[in-house]
Amino acid sequence: LASGVYPARQSLRAPSAAPEARPMERFSRWSHRRMPASGARPPSASMLVRAAVLLFTASPPAAPWAEARELGAASKASAAPPAPPMLHILPPSPSAADEGALPSLAAGEERRTEGSSESEGGAGEGGERGEEAEEEEKEGEEEEGHFTPVDVDAACMLIGGVTFVMLIFQLVHVHDDDVRRYAWKVISNTICIFLAVLFFKGNNEIVMMMFHGSSDLVTLVVCMAHCSLYIVALFVAIGYTIGVWEEPRPDLEAEAWTIADAMLVSYEEEVAPERVRAVLNHQTEATKSVIHDDYGMEVAVSLKKLALETRIRDSKCFGALLAHMAGFAAISVGCAMQQSAIGRRSPATCFLAVVLTALFLLVMFRGSSVLRNKLREDAKRSGRPGKRAQLVSESVGEAENDILALAMSFLTVQCVRFALTGQLPNAEGIEEPMRFELGNFHIIALLGIGLGFAVACVGVSIVSMFAGEDEGLGEAEEAPCRRLCDVLLSTFSMCFAWCVMYSARWMWIRHTYLGMHVGSIDARIILALVLSMMSFILIRGLDAVDDLMRENSHGGRNSSERVIAAIVTAISVLVGFSWEHSFDGAVTAIANLNEDHPQLSKFLLGLSVFVLLLRPWSLYILRRAMQLEELKRHRDKKGRPLPRSRELARHAVEQKATPAILEQSTRLNLEFVSRM
Repeated sequence: LASGVYPARQSLRAPSAAPEARPMERFSRWSHRRMPASGARPPSASMLVRAAVLLFTASPPAAPWAEARELGAASKASAAPPAPPMLHILPPSPSAADEGALPSLAAGEERRTEGSSESEGGAGEGGERGEEAEEEEKEGEEEEGHFTPVDVDAACMLIGGVTFVMLIFQLVHVHDDDVRRYAWKVISNTICIFLAVLFFKGNNEIVMMMFHGSSDLVTLVVCMAHCSLYIVALFVAIGYTIGVWEEPRPDLEAEAWTIADAMLVSYEEEVAPERVRAVLNHQTEATKSVIHDDYGMEVAVSLKKLALETRIRDSKCFGALLAHMAGFAAISVGCAMQQSAIGRRSPATCFLAVVLTALFLLVMFRGSSVLRNKLREDAKRSGRPGKRAQLVSESVGEAENDILALAMSFLTVQCVRFALTGQLPNAEGIEEPMRFELGNFHIIALLGIGLGFAVACVGVSIVSMFAGEDEGLGEAEEAPCRRLCDVLLSTFSMCFAWCVMYSARWMWIRHTYLGMHVGSIDARIILALVLSMMSFILIRGLDAVDDLMRENSHGGRNSSERVIAAIVTAISVLVGFSWEHSFDGAVTAIANLNEDHPQLSKFLLGLSVFVLLLRPWSLYILRRAMQLEELKRHRDKKGRPLPRSRELARHAVEQKATPAILEQSTRLNLEFVSRM
């Protein structure tokens, strides 16, 4: 500090000081500041504090001492502006402790003075070296501080990816079973849609490449054959995983002891009965017990129908995947009709494609129904209970409802957008090029129509709840009504999701947020993140409303439960579709790197990612979502949850509550025991 190596900042200098110089000019001033001729005495405390401030707020020199002296001489010779007055922090009077250091400092100042006088004689050469050194330093600083847009994107991906994963980890471990169930359901649906889109888009690119340039009729026939192939594969996959053609047929009702500790790698693995404590103690009614592992520690085990649960999970896995693939194939069939010369005439002729697509799917489902009835008849003739045929019928029926709802919802929203703007979007749902002037009216109208679909979804859920409670309907009459309500419920919820997603996309096009084009990968990811965050916030609010209404329902059935479940299903579809749009763009961008064969690259990329992610999704994500759904069903059978009465009892003990609160806690316990 005393020699002037660390200068004072501009705010600490005299008011008449010149503006702060460039780095190389500061070197020249640093190297020519002189110590007082006399020695220095020990500084006071305030001087030490001021010296520390100067030390940590100033920048150290970036050049060696000798080079700094040369550059300082050159800068001085080239008529540099005079240096501002140095801030002296040491008093002029010497001290005995500094007498040994003063001669060396004085000698250094003499050498610097001699170097200055020598450099004044060769001012021209020194000035050139100073300018060259200054340019080199500028280039070095630019190389170190310059980042390309790719670097910025990679940095955002790194920071945002880690943050997003940790937020998801926090969300699936909240202290609320309902929120956890909703979160796992949304995540499972998102991954399922992602895998289905990857596999289907890759196959569809290859098929369309083979029939490129064909007429509209040929394209329609090819799309219908492609969709039929997925529906047949759906039936075969579900039947195979459940084991309808398996010989010999194992008993699906057989129970086995399995590991119940989810923290172990051997979770849900079968255990020999002779190791179970309950079996050794002849406790035939026990469903939970413990075993001793190789380390002598107790491990929890439970009795469950392992073969049945494994088959149900596998059928759910392949059923959901193939249902989404068949749904997207059905969308291709409807889009082929809508993009034809007849479909583009008006919104009415465009909606005709929705009806024809629904009729095509119903014909295919009728063939599936005939095969399912044949399986049930074969089971009856063989004297079997028909458990496998029943499971196939239920799984295939749910998958067919999803196919029909997915296709009808997308095609219906296409017609709505056509009626609002006068331009029919392409098969991907994008207006390219946009031939109308997008305004706030279009955004608000589409969002309002989406809210109307949500209200209709709630209405259908209420109607289906009362229809299911009607005791006068038999099974044969109730099944068509129940299935129609399920299809309408799924269709309206998906229509709501499509409307919200495309209204958000229009809003981005209208205002061009962050200067990004809406079709870029960055914009798609940001849009999906925003919609996901808003969806999870809405789910948390709906769960709070559900808990409040459940507390107010005294032992009866909560009427809001099915409505909230329908809204959560619509939200999960919205999140899944928003991320599907991002995934599709990402796969297309990577596949286009191969300019010669982009379709083949897209197919191979989708197939490889599909194979890598299928097993983790099935074993860890889908299984956890199904476990939470099963837990919810078991708790619904028990009626009102017991923890509420326990909280009242604990509150009564801690707060010394009145006898009225104690009586309320006792009444709740008695009601719970009576329902058990």
